[in-house]
Amino acid sequence: MVSRVGRLVILAIAAGACSWACSASDPAAVAPDPSAVTGPRPADRTVAIVTTACGSASASIGSAVRLDHTAVLTAAHVVVGAGSVAVVDGKNLPASREWPDFSPAALSDGAAAATIVAFDPDRDLALISTRQGSPDPSGEPRIDRPTLGTAAVGDGIEVHGAAAAPIDAIVAQRTTIEADGVRTRTRVERDGYRLDGATGRGDSGAGVWAADGRLVGLVFAVSTADDTRTWAVSGREIAAFLDAADREPPRSYRCDETTSRLVAEP
Repeated sequence: MVSRVGRLVILAIAAGACSWACSASDPAAVAPDPSAVTGPRPADRTVAIVTTACGSASASIGSAVRLDHTAVLTAAHVVVGAGSVAVVDGKNLPASREWPDFSPAALSDGAAAATIVAFDPDRDLALISTRQGSPDPSGEPRIDRPTLGTAAVGDGIEVHGAAAAPIDAIVAQRTTIEADGVRTRTRVERDGYRLDGATGRGDSGAGVWAADGRLVGLVFAVSTADDTRTWAVSGREIAAFLDAADREPPRSYRCDETTSRLVAEP
């Protein structure tokens, strides 16, 4: 059975809108190991992504999850039109998350330059690497990747984005999301969720976290007809994306000014 939903808006601050169709399904969960959940709290892994303009694409702000000292996971549409990319840790975010304090220009001073090393327009996922590749010189332990998993219908979860305080939400539906790929006309399918929880602009790339600390999804859109309906790609897709990124050499990307989108360097 295919259920049609209204228009969805992707949640990078300067992003446009697109339409989606979703079909219900119940794919098998990624087997969690709660005893293996270690490392920083979700709030401590939450960062902002700041981009500069490229061609006709605007500068933008999105959210992301810090996976370790150098790797940051975000939504691909946050960076698809980026002239450059930078990461802002939570400690450098302003107290006010309203314009103009929460704008690309205002956040640039506290931002660490980064590069895009993996980009998947079908899953709407991107892997960012900061240029500081060593552990914190203060002697704090290295950050390990969060434990990945999936959530079930009815589970209470928290959404941690850079633009707002943590949002309590409920998994309303497990879905196979049929959609256009990021800046492509190809229809693709993603394993994901519909969440009952009100997210907003700047929350694209926000982590979806289970109560036991597993990363179970990443936010990419909210319904324009009902702003309490949020859509997220699942932990299964994140695991597959990171698996592929680990197996393949890092890619180098640049923005093509004529098309205002990322292209892989030869």
